[in-house]
Amino acid sequence: MPEPLLEIEDLSVTAGDRTLVHAVDATVARGGSLGIVGESGSGKSLTCRSVLGILPPGLATGPRTAIRFDGIDLTALAPRDWPSIRGDRIGAVFQDPGSYLTPSMTVGRQLGEVLRVRGGLGRREARDRAVDLFAATGLPEPARVYGQYPFELSGGMLQRALIAIAICREPDLLIADEATTALDVTVQAEVLDLLADLRERHGLALVLVSHDLAVVAQVCDEVIVMRDGEVLERGTAAEVLRAPRHAYTRSLVEAHARYGIERFRSHA
Repeated sequence: MPEPLLEIEDLSVTAGDRTLVHAVDATVARGGSLGIVGESGSGKSLTCRSVLGILPPGLATGPRTAIRFDGIDLTALAPRDWPSIRGDRIGAVFQDPGSYLTPSMTVGRQLGEVLRVRGGLGRREARDRAVDLFAATGLPEPARVYGQYPFELSGGMLQRALIAIAICREPDLLIADEATTALDVTVQAEVLDLLADLRERHGLALVLVSHDLAVVAQVCDEVIVMRDGEVLERGTAAEVLRAPRHAYTRSLVEAHARYGIERFRSHA
């Protein structure tokens, strides 16, 4: 069995006396991929934010929760220890990339600042590296994109720029939380191809969160299905898509059949 990179055991997330996420277990191997599927409010994003240590104020993980990344107990990390993990070894990309970029600063400068501050590169070296990263994520005319502001880029280009920022420190794990939801079908497919290519070329492990089973089927080896904060079903993408056991999973498969999921089931 491949060596586990991320291990989540008995994850619960509480808000006062309410439990929002119940006893979630999940494992991601080095270079592996896990899809977390569910409707809005299912607890999938809270699961990812627990791994990243960025739960919203008032929410906390339960006392029995264990989250280990490369043998490091993330639940025991002090705030001063997180910068060496989040951003450097675990990258993250979220829905609506424009919300995570400063509108008054060019996207190239924003990436360059990360490379200079976190990577210790000089100004010219950081610029060259940023252009290379924009090219690696499939942005056309990367040198021109370097000097553009977020409002000058399309949604797909913004997402690629954010992925470039997320991978610039060569993380071991990338968490993509609804990263393709706001994109049209063609651009969504291009971003998914990019994520698959990054896995293949760099051995990047991936956690992909989506409400769309067809999206997860395209990229992920393993799948867990969540509803109301609980895991209802888990297995390989082939198992979950070809022979879903839970009625809720079957309803998701049927709901997305017309969006191309049958193609993934037939080749799984």
